[in-house]
Amino acid sequence: MENLSTTFHPKHVLEEYGPVHPNDGAKICIICETCISSRPNYFYCRVCDFFFHKECHTTLMESNLTIDRPRTHEHKLTFIRKTNSFNCDACGEVRSKKMNMYACLPCNFFIHRNCIYLPKVIKLTCHSHRLFHTYHVPDCNTGCSLCFASFVSGCGGYMCINKTCDYKLHSYCATHELIWDGRDVEGEPEETSNSEDVTSLKDVDGNTFRHFSHHHDLLRFCVDGEDEGDERICQACILPIDFDSFLGCKECGFALHDTCASLPRKMEYQFYRHPLALEVDIEEGFFSCS
Repeated sequence: MENLSTTFHPKHVLEEYGPVHPNDGAKICIICETCISSRPNYFYCRVCDFFFHKECHTTLMESNLTIDRPRTHEHKLTFIRKTNSFNCDACGEVRSKKMNMYACLPCNFFIHRNCIYLPKVIKLTCHSHRLFHTYHVPDCNTGCSLCFASFVSGCGGYMCINKTCDYKLHSYCATHELIWDGRDVEGEPEETSNSEDVTSLKDVDGNTFRHFSHHHDLLRFCVDGEDEGDERICQACILPIDFDSFLGCKECGFALHDTCASLPRKMEYQFYRHPLALEVDIEEGFFSCS
Protein backbone atom coordinates (compact mmCIF):
# COMPACT_ATOMS: atom_id res chain seq x y z
CA MET A 1 0.00 0.00 0.00
CA GLU A 2 1.21 3.53 -0.82
CA ASN A 3 -0.18 6.87 0.42
CA LEU A 4 -0.39 9.73 -2.10
CA SER A 5 -2.52 12.62 -3.27
CA THR A 6 -3.83 13.29 -6.79
CA THR A 7 -5.15 16.29 -8.67
CA PHE A 8 -8.39 14.36 -9.16
CA HIS A 9 -9.05 14.25 -5.40
CA PRO A 10 -6.56 16.71 -3.87
CA LYS A 11 -8.15 17.34 -0.45
CA HIS A 12 -7.44 13.91 1.03
CA VAL A 13 -4.58 11.47 1.05
CA LEU A 14 -5.34 8.36 -0.99
CA GLU A 15 -4.25 4.80 -0.40
CA GLU A 16 -3.10 2.86 -3.47
CA TYR A 17 -3.66 -0.89 -3.59
CA GLY A 18 -2.80 -3.70 -5.96
CA PRO A 19 -5.09 -6.40 -7.40
CA VAL A 20 -8.21 -7.24 -5.40
CA HIS A 21 -8.50 -10.71 -3.97
CA PRO A 22 -11.88 -12.33 -4.81
CA ASN A 23 -12.64 -12.75 -1.10
CA ASP A 24 -12.16 -9.04 -0.32
CA GLY A 25 -15.82 -8.27 -1.03
CA ALA A 26 -17.45 -6.12 -3.70
CA LYS A 27 -15.78 -2.77 -4.31
CA ILE A 28 -17.20 -0.45 -6.97
CA CYS A 29 -15.23 2.22 -8.82
CA ILE A 30 -16.90 5.57 -8.24
CA ILE A 31 -15.91 6.75 -11.73
CA CYS A 32 -16.83 3.88 -14.07
CA GLU A 33 -19.25 2.12 -11.67
CA THR A 34 -17.81 -1.33 -12.37
CA CYS A 35 -16.22 -3.77 -9.96
CA ILE A 36 -12.73 -2.83 -8.74
CA SER A 37 -11.51 -6.36 -9.47
CA SER A 38 -11.94 -5.74 -13.22
CA ARG A 39 -8.62 -3.83 -13.24
CA PRO A 40 -5.50 -4.47 -11.15
CA ASN A 41 -4.72 -1.21 -9.28
CA TYR A 42 -7.04 1.16 -7.46
CA PHE A 43 -7.14 4.12 -5.05
CA TYR A 44 -9.13 4.38 -1.84
CA CYS A 45 -10.09 7.56 0.05
CA ARG A 46 -10.66 6.54 3.65
CA VAL A 47 -12.28 9.89 4.57
CA CYS A 48 -14.84 9.78 1.74
CA ASP A 49 -15.02 5.99 1.73
CA PHE A 50 -14.86 5.48 -2.03
CA PHE A 51 -12.70 3.58 -4.50
CA PHE A 52 -11.65 4.25 -8.06
CA HIS A 53 -9.47 2.48 -10.61
CA LYS A 54 -6.08 3.99 -11.26
CA GLU A 55 -6.75 3.60 -14.98
CA CYS A 56 -10.09 5.46 -14.73
CA HIS A 57 -8.39 8.27 -12.82
CA THR A 58 -5.67 8.60 -15.48
CA THR A 59 -8.11 8.55 -18.42
CA LEU A 60 -10.41 11.09 -16.80
CA MET A 61 -7.64 13.53 -15.89
CA GLU A 62 -5.97 13.32 -19.30
CA SER A 63 -8.92 13.77 -21.62
CA ASN A 64 -12.40 13.67 -20.08
CA LEU A 65 -12.62 16.43 -17.46
CA THR A 66 -14.42 18.54 -20.05
CA ILE A 67 -16.63 17.43 -22.93
CA ASP A 68 -17.62 19.61 -25.86
CA ARG A 69 -20.68 18.04 -27.52
CA PRO A 70 -23.13 20.54 -29.06
CA ARG A 71 -25.67 17.76 -29.76
CA THR A 72 -26.07 17.44 -26.00
CA HIS A 73 -25.56 21.02 -24.81
CA GLU A 74 -24.45 24.24 -26.46
CA HIS A 75 -21.66 24.90 -23.92
CA LYS A 76 -18.71 22.83 -22.77
CA LEU A 77 -19.50 20.43 -19.93
CA THR A 78 -17.21 19.96 -16.92
CA PHE A 79 -16.91 16.85 -14.78
CA ILE A 80 -17.99 17.34 -11.14
CA ARG A 81 -15.35 15.74 -8.93
CA LYS A 82 -17.68 15.22 -5.99
CA THR A 83 -20.40 12.74 -5.16
CA ASN A 84 -23.69 14.42 -5.94
CA SER A 85 -27.41 14.32 -5.40
CA PHE A 86 -28.53 16.41 -8.38
CA ASN A 87 -31.34 15.44 -10.73
CA CYS A 88 -29.98 14.69 -14.19
CA ASP A 89 -31.61 17.02 -16.71
CA ALA A 90 -31.67 14.24 -19.31
CA CYS A 91 -33.26 11.42 -17.31
CA GLY A 92 -34.42 12.93 -13.98
CA GLU A 93 -32.67 10.30 -11.85
CA VAL A 94 -30.62 11.09 -8.75
CA ARG A 95 -27.68 8.74 -8.29
CA SER A 96 -26.45 9.68 -4.84
CA LYS A 97 -23.01 8.59 -3.70
CA LYS A 98 -21.92 8.46 -7.35
CA MET A 99 -19.32 10.62 -9.06
CA ASN A 100 -20.76 10.51 -12.55
CA MET A 101 -22.06 13.92 -13.47
CA TYR A 102 -21.04 16.74 -15.82
CA ALA A 103 -22.33 20.30 -15.54
CA CYS A 104 -22.63 23.64 -17.26
CA LEU A 105 -22.79 25.96 -14.26
CA PRO A 106 -23.85 29.15 -16.15
CA CYS A 107 -26.89 27.24 -17.46
CA ASN A 108 -27.49 25.26 -14.25
CA PHE A 109 -27.41 22.17 -16.47
CA PHE A 110 -26.45 18.78 -14.97
CA ILE A 111 -26.22 15.49 -16.80
CA HIS A 112 -24.96 11.98 -16.07
CA ARG A 113 -21.92 10.87 -18.00
CA ASN A 114 -23.87 8.09 -19.75
CA CYS A 115 -26.82 10.37 -20.49
CA ILE A 116 -24.59 12.70 -22.52
CA TYR A 117 -24.75 10.13 -25.31
CA LEU A 118 -28.47 9.33 -25.19
CA PRO A 119 -29.91 8.82 -28.71
CA LYS A 120 -31.95 11.68 -30.12
CA VAL A 121 -34.55 9.60 -31.97
CA ILE A 122 -35.40 5.93 -31.43
CA LYS A 123 -37.92 3.37 -32.67
CA LEU A 124 -39.20 0.76 -30.26
CA THR A 125 -41.26 -2.32 -31.07
CA CYS A 126 -43.64 -1.49 -28.20
CA HIS A 127 -44.92 1.65 -29.96
CA SER A 128 -45.96 2.36 -33.53
CA HIS A 129 -44.27 5.79 -33.81
CA ARG A 130 -40.73 7.03 -33.34
CA LEU A 131 -39.76 8.71 -30.05
CA PHE A 132 -37.55 11.76 -29.61
CA HIS A 133 -35.59 12.87 -26.54
CA THR A 134 -36.51 16.11 -24.83
CA TYR A 135 -35.04 17.86 -21.78
CA HIS A 136 -38.49 18.86 -20.61
CA VAL A 137 -41.40 16.42 -20.44
CA PRO A 138 -44.65 18.41 -20.16
CA ASP A 139 -47.32 17.31 -17.73
CA CYS A 140 -44.79 15.41 -15.64
CA ASN A 141 -47.48 14.04 -13.30
CA THR A 142 -48.70 11.65 -15.98
CA GLY A 143 -46.96 8.29 -15.84
CA CYS A 144 -44.36 6.66 -18.03
CA SER A 145 -46.14 4.49 -20.59
CA LEU A 146 -43.91 1.55 -19.67
CA CYS A 147 -43.36 1.58 -15.89
CA PHE A 148 -46.25 3.99 -15.06
CA ALA A 149 -44.15 6.01 -12.57
CA SER A 150 -44.35 9.81 -12.84
CA PHE A 151 -41.64 12.05 -14.32
CA VAL A 152 -39.39 14.46 -12.43
CA SER A 153 -40.58 18.02 -13.01
CA GLY A 154 -38.34 19.93 -15.41
CA CYS A 155 -36.35 16.87 -16.48
CA GLY A 156 -36.13 14.88 -19.68
CA GLY A 157 -37.50 11.75 -21.25
CA TYR A 158 -38.73 10.40 -24.58
CA MET A 159 -41.93 11.52 -26.28
CA CYS A 160 -43.83 10.33 -29.32
CA ILE A 161 -42.92 12.22 -32.47
CA ASN A 162 -46.64 12.22 -33.39
CA LYS A 163 -48.04 15.29 -31.60
CA THR A 164 -51.49 13.74 -31.32
CA CYS A 165 -50.06 10.80 -29.35
CA ASP A 166 -49.43 11.06 -25.60
CA TYR A 167 -46.97 8.16 -25.43
CA LYS A 168 -43.86 8.99 -23.35
CA LEU A 169 -41.15 7.10 -21.52
CA HIS A 170 -38.45 7.70 -18.94
CA SER A 171 -35.02 7.91 -20.59
CA TYR A 172 -33.85 4.83 -18.71
CA CYS A 173 -36.98 2.87 -19.62
CA ALA A 174 -36.74 3.77 -23.31
CA THR A 175 -33.06 2.83 -23.62
CA HIS A 176 -33.09 -0.33 -21.51
CA GLU A 177 -31.21 -3.12 -23.29
CA LEU A 178 -34.31 -5.32 -23.36
CA ILE A 179 -36.40 -2.57 -24.98
CA TRP A 180 -34.12 -0.58 -27.31
CA ASP A 181 -32.12 -2.08 -30.19
CA GLY A 182 -29.23 0.38 -29.74
CA ARG A 183 -29.87 2.45 -32.87
CA ASP A 184 -30.23 6.22 -33.06
CA VAL A 185 -32.45 6.72 -36.12
CA GLU A 186 -32.18 10.53 -36.24
CA GLY A 187 -31.97 11.57 -39.90
CA GLU A 188 -32.81 8.10 -41.19
CA PRO A 189 -35.92 7.71 -43.38
CA GLU A 190 -38.75 5.86 -41.72
CA GLU A 191 -39.16 2.27 -42.82
CA THR A 192 -42.29 1.62 -44.86
CA SER A 193 -43.69 -1.88 -44.95
CA ASN A 194 -44.62 -3.21 -48.38
CA SER A 195 -47.90 -5.13 -48.21
CA GLU A 196 -46.31 -7.79 -50.42
CA ASP A 197 -43.66 -8.34 -47.75
CA VAL A 198 -46.15 -8.52 -44.87
CA THR A 199 -48.96 -10.65 -46.29
CA SER A 200 -48.50 -14.42 -46.04
CA LEU A 201 -51.63 -15.45 -47.94
CA LYS A 202 -52.84 -14.27 -51.36
CA ASP A 203 -56.31 -14.79 -52.76
CA VAL A 204 -55.86 -16.07 -56.34
CA ASP A 205 -59.46 -16.32 -57.60
CA GLY A 206 -61.77 -16.45 -54.59
CA ASN A 207 -61.51 -20.23 -54.24
CA THR A 208 -57.78 -20.78 -54.56
CA PHE A 209 -55.11 -19.34 -52.29
CA ARG A 210 -51.34 -19.09 -52.41
CA HIS A 211 -49.19 -19.18 -49.29
CA PHE A 212 -45.58 -17.97 -49.34
CA SER A 213 -44.39 -21.19 -47.65
CA HIS A 214 -45.78 -23.66 -50.19
CA HIS A 215 -45.26 -24.16 -53.93
CA HIS A 216 -48.80 -25.46 -54.67
CA ASP A 217 -52.05 -23.52 -54.53
CA LEU A 218 -54.34 -24.19 -51.54
CA LEU A 219 -58.11 -24.75 -51.26
CA ARG A 220 -60.38 -24.11 -48.28
CA PHE A 221 -61.91 -27.17 -46.60
CA CYS A 222 -64.20 -27.60 -43.63
CA VAL A 223 -63.74 -30.05 -40.76
CA ASP A 224 -66.98 -31.82 -39.80
CA GLY A 225 -65.61 -34.86 -38.00
CA GLU A 226 -65.54 -37.07 -41.08
CA ASP A 227 -64.13 -34.72 -43.66
CA GLU A 228 -60.71 -34.21 -45.14
CA GLY A 229 -59.33 -32.49 -42.06
CA ASP A 230 -59.11 -35.78 -40.16
CA GLU A 231 -55.59 -36.58 -39.03
CA ARG A 232 -54.16 -33.57 -40.80
CA ILE A 233 -51.45 -31.55 -39.04
CA CYS A 234 -51.02 -27.82 -39.47
CA GLN A 235 -47.52 -27.24 -40.86
CA ALA A 236 -47.21 -23.91 -39.04
CA CYS A 237 -48.10 -24.75 -35.43
CA ILE A 238 -47.76 -28.57 -35.67
CA LEU A 239 -51.18 -29.05 -33.99
CA PRO A 240 -53.99 -31.26 -35.34
CA ILE A 241 -56.60 -29.70 -37.59
CA ASP A 242 -59.73 -31.00 -35.91
CA PHE A 243 -62.25 -28.16 -36.07
CA ASP A 244 -63.40 -25.22 -38.22
CA SER A 245 -62.08 -24.55 -41.72
CA PHE A 246 -58.51 -24.94 -42.98
CA LEU A 247 -56.44 -24.50 -46.11
CA GLY A 248 -55.19 -27.68 -47.74
CA CYS A 249 -53.23 -28.82 -50.77
CA LYS A 250 -54.88 -31.40 -53.05
CA GLU A 251 -51.53 -32.47 -54.45
CA CYS A 252 -49.42 -33.19 -51.37
CA GLY A 253 -51.45 -33.01 -48.16
CA PHE A 254 -49.92 -29.73 -46.95
CA ALA A 255 -52.39 -28.00 -44.59
CA LEU A 256 -52.66 -24.89 -42.46
CA HIS A 257 -55.18 -23.62 -39.93
CA ASP A 258 -56.95 -20.53 -41.29
CA THR A 259 -55.47 -18.52 -38.42
CA CYS A 260 -51.93 -19.78 -39.00
CA ALA A 261 -52.17 -19.16 -42.74
CA SER A 262 -53.09 -15.53 -42.08
CA LEU A 263 -50.14 -14.73 -39.78
CA PRO A 264 -48.21 -11.69 -41.03
CA ARG A 265 -44.70 -12.30 -42.36
CA LYS A 266 -43.34 -9.39 -40.32
CA MET A 267 -44.44 -8.02 -36.97
CA GLU A 268 -43.26 -6.08 -33.95
CA TYR A 269 -43.55 -7.67 -30.51
CA GLN A 270 -43.63 -5.29 -27.55
CA PHE A 271 -41.50 -7.49 -25.29
CA TYR A 272 -38.65 -7.95 -27.78
CA ARG A 273 -36.43 -5.15 -29.09
CA HIS A 274 -36.13 -6.30 -32.73
CA PRO A 275 -38.86 -6.78 -35.35
CA LEU A 276 -39.74 -10.42 -35.96
CA ALA A 277 -39.94 -12.20 -39.30
CA LEU A 278 -41.90 -15.37 -39.98
CA GLU A 279 -39.75 -17.93 -41.77
CA VAL A 280 -40.39 -21.46 -42.91
CA ASP A 281 -38.01 -24.37 -42.87
CA ILE A 282 -39.19 -26.45 -45.83
CA GLU A 283 -37.13 -29.51 -44.90
CA GLU A 284 -38.25 -29.61 -41.28
CA GLY A 285 -41.79 -28.49 -42.09
CA PHE A 286 -42.32 -25.81 -39.48
CA PHE A 287 -42.10 -22.07 -39.06
CA SER A 288 -39.40 -20.39 -37.00
CA CYS A 289 -38.73 -16.84 -35.90
CA SER A 290 -35.60 -15.19 -37.26
